[in-house]
Amino acid sequence: MQLIKTPAPFLSSGRSVRSSMLDMLLCFAALLVWAWFLYGPRSLLVAAVSVFSCVTAEYLASRLAHLPHSLSDFSAIVSGLVIALLCPVTVPLWIVCVMGGVAMLLAKTVFGGLGHNPFNPSAAALAFATVAWPGYMLKFPLPFQKISLFNPLANTSLKIGQSILSTIKLGGKPSYRISEILFGTVPEAMGVSALLVILACFIYLVVRKTIEWRITFSYLGTVAVLSALFPRVGDPLYGAFYELAAGYLVFAAVFMMNDPSTAPKSNMARFLYGVIGGILTVYFRYSGTYAEGICFALLIVNALGPTLDRLTLIIERRRVLHEKSEKPKQHRIYFRKA
Repeated sequence: MQLIKTPAPFLSSGRSVRSSMLDMLLCFAALLVWAWFLYGPRSLLVAAVSVFSCVTAEYLASRLAHLPHSLSDFSAIVSGLVIALLCPVTVPLWIVCVMGGVAMLLAKTVFGGLGHNPFNPSAAALAFATVAWPGYMLKFPLPFQKISLFNPLANTSLKIGQSILSTIKLGGKPSYRISEILFGTVPEAMGVSALLVILACFIYLVVRKTIEWRITFSYLGTVAVLSALFPRVGDPLYGAFYELAAGYLVFAAVFMMNDPSTAPKSNMARFLYGVIGGILTVYFRYSGTYAEGICFALLIVNALGPTLDRLTLIIERRRVLHEKSEKPKQHRIYFRKA
């Protein structure tokens, strides 16, 4: 038998990294168009700066570390678009550049590049920026306003809204209509609020076998069950709906939890990965300092991915050995001819 050595990440569907990244880029293009519809050309500028900073940081870091860069597979562009879509449209451009550097230098290249990074680069960048500059990262303007390209926060007439999670965190009850939540016309990060667009992207990626539905379902299901059991607002169904529809949750469940470099490979491990991620997300939302804690939960569950794979492998091996030990031995009976 001939063994063929290929670089990570290892995609069980048999597709190349480049084709999977192209699928992601198509989905992010749809979300970016919707962000442009809600917030104007400022959203395109934030995306362009984020992509440029990620591509530049990865190229420079790869050259300094004498590692092959992965620019040809578009993974740096995907990371740049994820970072942009997770930011409010008013975020200063220099913060976007810093986030791109953190993602590519500290969370990716320093571990050996694509496929070797134990943490999702975009989640690491978001966690860093949220802790360092919460006043910028947690300030969400209302949609359909004229937003300045280079210094939007200097406009004193800019209307800043309160996100659903911030309202719940303060003990209030969100007043947004269901239609506003589904179409994303609520104050949120510029690419995470359009739930119907994200749902369409999820169906497309599952059909294309770019992502695994088990992680997304187990993750969202765990958050829904815990939110219904311990509602922070209204009755159980009402509270679960707002917890699922608010913040980065659905976006992270579709695009970030299914990162092939950090997600487990076996089906049982994927299910446990989603369940643990959901538990940690609810914990950080309920008990954390910030209204949204998905980025912190994601980094923790990223570290558990390889352990979950090894654990499920051990369980499977023991099950097979147990079945073999219980299988009755077959004896052959020979008859002598008279």
